[in-house]
Amino acid sequence: VPRVLERVATLDGFINANINAQVQGYIVSRDYQEGSVVKKGDLLFQIDPRPFEAALAQAKGTLAKDQANKIKADADKKRAIDLFKKKVISDQERDTAIAAADSSTANVEADQAAVQQAEINLSYTKVTAPIDGMVGFANNQVGDLVGPSTGPLTTMSQVDPIKAVVTAGEGPFTDFVCRHPDATERNAYVKTLQFELILGNGEVYPQKGNFYALDRSLDVKTGSIRYYVTFPNPGNVLRPGQFGNVRFVADMKK
Repeated sequence: VPRVLERVATLDGFINANINAQVQGYIVSRDYQEGSVVKKGDLLFQIDPRPFEAALAQAKGTLAKDQANKIKADADKKRAIDLFKKKVISDQERDTAIAAADSSTANVEADQAAVQQAEINLSYTKVTAPIDGMVGFANNQVGDLVGPSTGPLTTMSQVDPIKAVVTAGEGPFTDFVCRHPDATERNAYVKTLQFELILGNGEVYPQKGNFYALDRSLDVKTGSIRYYVTFPNPGNVLRPGQFGNVRFVADMKK
């Protein structure tokens, strides 16, 4: 006879991502349908880009100015070295020209970094989806001032596959380890298990699940350990937060 075990499970997104604003500004558009499925890279929110476009233009102007100064300083350095070799100028004058050239080079490198940072800040005005998944309701609307410290704009979850968070007591966990003391054999065994999901209305979900991962430690308050089981979720039938039971055949008893 099969030894069937059944555990209470809570469904959760395989990946849950908080969508935050990386720069401060006013939201000018929300570009997704709340509760819809989006692809990685899809535009979710647009923050007013004009202040960041101006900052980028200013950084590029400073870079161009310092690049022109660098060309002159490099020419002065070369000329000073030639004159020093001909014993026309002193050591101090040569060193001054070399220091000025080195300083102009450092200024150009700093300006290039400033331009790169300004470009990054401008790109942050387009808030895009980091994963494929389902996006929840927006916490901020058009016209709101948002920034890194204002909290998530919304939350999205990868729901295909979806994971079931299952809790097992310390006794069953210890019994499981005693039955499978070898780590290699234990890992191979759990990969052979087929899990069924019993939904809240008592129906059995048609897709079979597979073991994904075991938590690193037991909860000292409850004396239990969590493990994850993943289920295919085409059509997004299952949603994070649902409850159900996970059932599987542990082994066969004679």
